[in-house]
Amino acid sequence: MLRRFAWTLALGLALAQGSTTPDSSPITAILVLEEDVIEDGQILSYVGSQPYPVATEKELRVLIKKLAREPKRPRFILQDGRWRGVEKKGLAFDEAEVLAAYREALANGRKSFRLPVRYLPPNPSLKDLYALGIREHLATGETDFRGSSRERTHNLLLASSKLDGLLIPPGTFSFNQALGP
Repeated sequence: MLRRFAWTLALGLALAQGSTTPDSSPITAILVLEEDVIEDGQILSYVGSQPYPVATEKELRVLIKKLAREPKRPRFILQDGRWRGVEKKGLAFDEAEVLAAYREALANGRKSFRLPVRYLPPNPSLKDLYALGIREHLATGETDFRGSSRERTHNLLLASSKLDGLLIPPGTFSFNQALGP
C-alpha cells in the first residue's frame, strides 16, 4: 500500500511539473545595476546583476513594484576602514515594456531576460560632486549633549539635520541661510 502511494505521488509530481503553461513556467528576470563610487580619489563605475525567478506575469508586476525606488543622494561612508563616496540611483520600470520583454523571452524559449529599467540619478549625483572637485571625505564631527537642556538638544539636532549632507560650493555658505528662521 505504501509503495503504491509513493509511486502515485511520484507520478503526480511528474505530471504536475510537466503540465506548465507558457505563463507559469519559471523564467529568470535579470536586473542589471549600475552604481558609481568614489574610491581613493577616483570615480569608478560598477555593474552587477541580480536574478529574480518569476513564474507569472502577476509575479513580475509585483517584482517591479518592489524593485522601483527613488534615488538616494551621495554620501561618504566608512567601509572596511576606507571612506567611499556612494549613491543609489533610482529605478523606474515601464510595466508594458517589462511584460513585452518577458513575453518575448517565453515565446523564444529563453530561460532568462534582462529587466528593462530606467536609472534615475540623484541630484546632485556623485559625478556632479566629482566635477566640483569633491574627491574624498574631509571630516566627521561628533559630540554628545550631556548636561544640555532638552530644548538645546532639540535645536542642535534640528540644525544638524538641515546641514547633514548639504552640498556647499566654495565661498557660498551662510549658517543663517542654511538653517533658516
